[in-house]
Parts: sequence; C-alpha cells; structure tokens
Amino acid sequence: MARSSKTGGPESVFWSSRTYFVLAAVGAVIGFNDFTQFPYLIAHYGGSAFLIVYLFAIVVISTPLMAVELLVGRYGRGDPAAAIRKLAQTSGQSVAWGAIGWLFIAGGFMVTTYFSIVAAWMSGYLVRTAANVFSPLTTDGAGRLFSAYVRAPEGQLFWLTVFLVLTMTTVHVGLKRGVERVLPWVALAAGVAFMALCAYGGLLDPAGTAALRLLAPDFARMTRLGVIVAFGHAFFGLSLGTGALFAYGAYLPDEMPVVKWSFMIALADLVIGVLAGIVIYAVCFAQGLKPGPGPTLLFETLPIAFDHLPYGNIMGGFFFGLLVAVAWMAAIAFVEPVVLWVMRRFRISRSRSAVVVGLALWCSGIVGVLSLNFWAFSFHFFGQRKTLGLFDLLSTVAFDVVLPAASLALALFVGWRAKRDIVEKALAARSPCIYESWLWCLRIITPALLVLVLLNLKRMSM
Repeated sequence: MARSSKTGGPESVFWSSRTYFVLAAVGAVIGFNDFTQFPYLIAHYGGSAFLIVYLFAIVVISTPLMAVELLVGRYGRGDPAAAIRKLAQTSGQSVAWGAIGWLFIAGGFMVTTYFSIVAAWMSGYLVRTAANVFSPLTTDGAGRLFSAYVRAPEGQLFWLTVFLVLTMTTVHVGLKRGVERVLPWVALAAGVAFMALCAYGGLLDPAGTAALRLLAPDFARMTRLGVIVAFGHAFFGLSLGTGALFAYGAYLPDEMPVVKWSFMIALADLVIGVLAGIVIYAVCFAQGLKPGPGPTLLFETLPIAFDHLPYGNIMGGFFFGLLVAVAWMAAIAFVEPVVLWVMRRFRISRSRSAVVVGLALWCSGIVGVLSLNFWAFSFHFFGQRKTLGLFDLLSTVAFDVVLPAASLALALFVGWRAKRDIVEKALAARSPCIYESWLWCLRIITPALLVLVLLNLKRMSM
C-alpha cells in the first residue's frame, strides 16, 4: 500500500479494513456523557419515551452531520480546512469557505485539552478506587475528596502528562503503525471491561429492576424541553464539530457508503449509553443511592457505591479504566485533524507536527489544571456564572460556540453551495432516495433543529 507524503497528508493511505474504521469511529463518538449525562436524561425524561425521540434525532441530526464530515474528509483527503477549501474550489465557490475548517481544528484542540484534564481525573480515581480509598467515606466525604483533588495540581499534572504522551506517541507514527496497532487492543480491553460491568450489574440486579426503572416509558415526562434535550444530546453527545470524522474520513475508500455507517455508528453509541445506564443504576440502587448527572455521579456517588459492594474495588477499577480507554480513543481522534493541519500549514513531518501539537496541548492543559485553583477567574455565559477559569472557558467556548457553529456552517455550505454532482458522488449513496433524504435534512431540518438547540442552551443547562 502506498504511503502518504511526508508533509502532504493522507491522500494515499487507507484503513486496512472496515473493522478498523468502525472501531475508530465508535471510539471517537463515545464520550463521557454516555456514562454520566445520558442515563440521567433517559430517566428524567420518561425512559423509553426519551429514547424514541432520541432515535429520531439520530436520524435527522447525528447521521447527516456525521456523514457530511466523513464525505468532505474523504473528498479532500486532508485536514478540515484543506478538505473544505478543495470542495469549494471544485464547486466554483470562494476558497474563504475553508475558514469553516479552522473552526473544526480549533474545536478539536480545545476538546482534546478538556478531555485530557478529565482523563487525568479518571486516572487518579482508577488508582484510588483500586486502593479502597473510599471505603470509610460517605457521599459527602467523597464530594469533599473530589473538591480537594481538583484543587491540588500535582496529581492531575502527572496524569495529564502520561495521558498526552500516550496519545501523541500513538498519533505521531500515523494510521498504520499507530492507530491501527493500538486501537484493537484498547478496544478489546474496553470491551472486556464493559462486558464484565454488564455481567456485574446483572448479578446485582437479577430481576432487572434497574432496567425497568430506567427504561419504563412515561410520556407525561417527555416535555417540550425533553425533546430539545434529546436533539441537543444527538449533537453534543457524539463529538460532532471536533473534526475527528473529517480526519478518519480522509482514510476511507471511495466506495464506502457513509450515510449507512454514520447511522450504524450513532446507533452503537446509543446501545452503549443505554447499557452503561443500566449498569450505573444497578450499582447505585444496590447501595440505595440516587444517580444524579455529571461529575456528581462519576466522582461522588459511584466511587462510594462500588466501594461498598462485593468486589467493588475491582469493578470500580474496571469502570474508571473503561472511561480512561474511552477518553484515549476519543483524544486520538480529536487531535488527528490538528496534526494534519500543522503538517500542511508548516510543511513539517508528522512526527514533528505531533510533538508541536502535543507540547501545545500540554501547556494549555497545565493552564487548565491551574485554573481550577491558583489561576481561577470567573465569567458569565447565558446568565450563568463560570468560576473555573480556562477550564470552564474551554468547555463553554468549544461545546456551546465552536462545535455547533462549525457543524451548522458545514451543513449549509455542503447543502446549498457545493456542487450537487460532486457531493452525490462523494456521498457514495446506493440509491437516489437516500441521497435526496440526506440532502434535504442537511439543508433544512438539521440546521433548524441545531438552531433550536442553541436558542435553548440556557434552559438545557438548568
């Protein structure tokens, strides 16, 4: 197989098999929200009633946006900015449209920094859970322990460094010698841990009480806000706008139907999120604890729940190890478009680009960690006060501004400005009906729903 040029990107490098691509793409879209926010949303908004709306949201939001990233990445065979610029040129449009790609690159960099800091927390808690640190504590004590942990930079900086070194070591050698060699083993370890946790949850709750309480349909709780939240999670929960699928699409063969596989990948993420929710609820209910959303569940409730159960330290270690593996696979995907852009922009090798990007991520990560204590500052966004300095700024600007803006702009550009025959051929749809449905979703339905979500960000975060 031909290799890519030293500085030119991945034009002649392809995935060795469809399995590698699917593993990488699923690893890219699975996020912490599948284990923290998604189960809570299911329970809060009516169980299966929420899932019905969410499945519709996958069809009209997730699938069109994932497919457009993959097809433009495949068409351009490069970083997001270069790929969009190439499509604009061949469509007779201004090359200024390439600026959309810079949003994807910036989003990927910010989200990688954010994920790396949270992965440092996960790594620390993996060790603490395995060492039975939480056995004498209550949930209040676990909350105080977490607050003290995030305000002490030493441990976080150590794990941040380890995580970034592992990530950039994988990325710097490229697709064949890096991602494809590491990915199967990471996916295997994550899969074994996940299956062990599912079996453990079944032993804790043989009657399936947790599954029934989580999934029982209650349409009265599926409010208008719940519908909007489902649409929002279909975007924010699948790492769209980070450029990861651009980069992985650049290695796809021309004939692979991206709409079909975009839907299958989003569906796999849904199944994983539901199973994770059942396990989490089984563990919490076994200790009489109420699962909440976000960091409270992850760093206060679950450590106590696991630690007071038989073999809880082992299974808690599996749980946090699984989250670290998820973060690692996602970070590799998020940073790939940034590395490709630096290679092209400065005409340097992949190895040097990975070093440059890794150092930049490490520096921004250090500032982010220190902003949790020493360098903290506050600001307001949509009426909410943020107090954790750069850490809050990264997450707010990335998730609430850059990622949705990038996806919205790309959908409108490809849907309305790119040449129809070029897009249809690049999509590799197997029937005109699939292409037309996808195109009109991308032109009207997907942007309209994304704008609806953005207009309701304040309500969704309350």
